[in-house]
Amino acid sequence: MQNQFSFLDASFDQFEQLAEVVKDWDLEFHQLSATTTRPSLSQLATLESVINHVHVGCIFDQHGHTPAGFRTFAILETDSPAISFRNQTADPNSLMIFPQDNEIAAASPASFNVYSLSIKTGFLQHQIANLTGLAPEDLLAKEGGVFTGSPESIQALRIFIRNTIKQAKLLAGKPALLAQLLTMLDFDHQFANHIIDCLLNCKQPAAGHSSHKIQQAINQSIDIIQQENHDPIPVKDLAKRVAISQSSLEHGFKKHFGVNPKQYLKYTQLNLVRNALLSANSKTTKVTDIANLYGFWHMGQFASDYKNLFGELPKQTLKSP
Repeated sequence: MQNQFSFLDASFDQFEQLAEVVKDWDLEFHQLSATTTRPSLSQLATLESVINHVHVGCIFDQHGHTPAGFRTFAILETDSPAISFRNQTADPNSLMIFPQDNEIAAASPASFNVYSLSIKTGFLQHQIANLTGLAPEDLLAKEGGVFTGSPESIQALRIFIRNTIKQAKLLAGKPALLAQLLTMLDFDHQFANHIIDCLLNCKQPAAGHSSHKIQQAINQSIDIIQQENHDPIPVKDLAKRVAISQSSLEHGFKKHFGVNPKQYLKYTQLNLVRNALLSANSKTTKVTDIANLYGFWHMGQFASDYKNLFGELPKQTLKSP
């Protein structure tokens, strides 16, 4: 029975290490500020669910996919600032529902503290039918989004997850005792019941036309930045191409990411350089060549900006194992 359960509690020097460890997730982090703390992960995996408690100490932009075969939700810890999730603002009283296609689109304007909650789709559907008599599709929004509703339901879920992780930490290295605890708690059923209670008491707020227009411009801007990443575009030209004023675009980026478009452009390029350096052969690769490829020509300023963001020089990244 103990093989059905596992627990990991770790901190990391790099986001890349965190992304590799998170069970069955496809993650891509773009770091947009220097980190104030090492990213940490507590992960509890059971027969029917995977719970991740992640604490990140920097501004970031996150993309990827949640585990296939699961429906995934997320709630913030009470001390976490609000984040952007699927173009909507989520705070500690929000339930975030990932879409049926499992796509991740999230950004934090400050350090954040979050629980991601994945439960096997078939198991959750079975529990919904048994407990409510409703068709599962009536509760599970296919497109996902930020839902608000009963703070009591969300807090009860948060306390249940928080306390279970605390107990799992006390039993670290003792898988038989952990299995015994989770079986005694009937964890998967209780977890599903809390999720269903939140779903029954939450609703999705309507977005205003103005905020939708700005968000659409931000999304288009990001697409352009990603598609033309070898030739950084001036912000004024970016604003023209997405048909919005430069001041509105700057305000939208600042609200969404915590940085302005010029900073976002630079940090995106630096992240691309870092990814290239991490995958390059240090014996045949020159930092200068990769930096030039992504639009950095003043190597002194580039090295300084890189170190300020990632805490190490580019040549140290290239030589890292």
